[in-house]
Amino acid sequence: MNQQSGELIGRIGPYRALTRIGADRMGVVHRGTDPAGRDVAIRELPPGLAADEAGRRRLAEEIAVLRGVLSPHAADVLDGDAYADPPYVVTRYVPGRSLAATVAGEGPLRGGTLRRVALGLARALTAVHEAGAVHRDLRPGTVLMVGGRQGEPVVADFGLVPAPGAAGVGDRDYQAPEVVAGRVATAASDVYAWAATVVFAATGRPPAGAGAPPDGVPGPLRPVLEAALAPDPAARPAAGALADAVAAADLGPPEEPVAPAAVRAGAGGAPAPAGPRPGRPSPTPAAPRVELGPAWSRLLAVLTVVLVSAVAIMVPAAGAAAAVAGALALRIWDSAAARGAASPGPVDAGRALLRTALTLPYAAAVAVALTVLLVAVATVDVRTPPLWACAWGTGAGVAALWAAPGIGAPRRQLERVFTRLAPEPGRIVLIGTVLGVLAFVAVVGAVSLTPSFAPVYGLQNTLVAALERLQNALP
Repeated sequence: MNQQSGELIGRIGPYRALTRIGADRMGVVHRGTDPAGRDVAIRELPPGLAADEAGRRRLAEEIAVLRGVLSPHAADVLDGDAYADPPYVVTRYVPGRSLAATVAGEGPLRGGTLRRVALGLARALTAVHEAGAVHRDLRPGTVLMVGGRQGEPVVADFGLVPAPGAAGVGDRDYQAPEVVAGRVATAASDVYAWAATVVFAATGRPPAGAGAPPDGVPGPLRPVLEAALAPDPAARPAAGALADAVAAADLGPPEEPVAPAAVRAGAGGAPAPAGPRPGRPSPTPAAPRVELGPAWSRLLAVLTVVLVSAVAIMVPAAGAAAAVAGALALRIWDSAAARGAASPGPVDAGRALLRTALTLPYAAAVAVALTVLLVAVATVDVRTPPLWACAWGTGAGVAALWAAPGIGAPRRQLERVFTRLAPEPGRIVLIGTVLGVLAFVAVVGAVSLTPSFAPVYGLQNTLVAALERLQNALP
């Protein structure tokens, strides 16, 4: 399919690739979903990266090492297959613009904003090195700003080089001199890349070279940056020392993002710092916007599934019909989102109708299985009223239709909806409270009220009579 248009690309191992989001010398990156419907980034590596058995074995070992990197400032490596054709690596999907794009569009970082980025990157490298790994490709293009300019940095796109003695793979402006000379990239090489990236964040340009004083950076950061840019790898501090030094530096509060029009070329072509106009007060720094995280959106989606299932237990016929219609609508919008379209079209409706039809037997099997199980417990002197068994079986079938293993579209679209509806903590609390109360009331009603198959009472009587005969026939 057409990757550039955002249409469904296909399967990469057990993962579904949805859209192509980038490409470089280390391969093509797709946004996709795992078998549980969670967002992931899938990097297909160049076929020549591991051309023989020994190369693939080393690549598999390196992927295993990277899976041990645990830091909120590093994209988690979740999976990978060095023996696939082509090999691929799966990481947590991180939304956000790159540091390079942020600085190019809004100007260099200042004050506490710069300190937060420098500290986050140092902590990410500390976690990488403690796991026994080397990043090899740290640069502004591989740092993502989650939450925008005022957000947190996350390091992504590890440079995978399985060949023994291989050098780095990144931009020469951010590579240590020993890597440029063809020597093996080490943790000290990452430290140099960290300093070069921080210099870019502060000035809008990379450093002049190893050992060159980092002009234009705040005074409190100069000593640690000069040490990290040392030509001799042995003279550079460890990543943990970088984090300690930056944490102790006082760069002031975060500043208002610099407007693109205010990024002017200064002497030597460097962006000139922007400030308030004379005679006008300095603008009040904007409070960083806390966005809805995946865990909150999933929790709200789960509450919705519980609510719908409980309603289906109280009114099985009407509840099941509404649940099927709701699952179909969510699938239509999920199909449109997978294509990158703003609104669904006939193709999305047809695809959603087909997939919903294919999942109905699955949901029906779950409903029948639980109903029969509840009736069958009469063999151990626990007699469940047939009407209740039918109702609870219907509720289980509805839950399976929306969120059973292998059925991720309705839940995934619910998460997208809640991400848009509740982008801030206040709305999270409001919507979570409303959904929680409704779900609680519905569950109480499901366990205390007599189910009703209205308006199809004939079906209710038929099912109850059949289950009573089955129950009476059991030993």
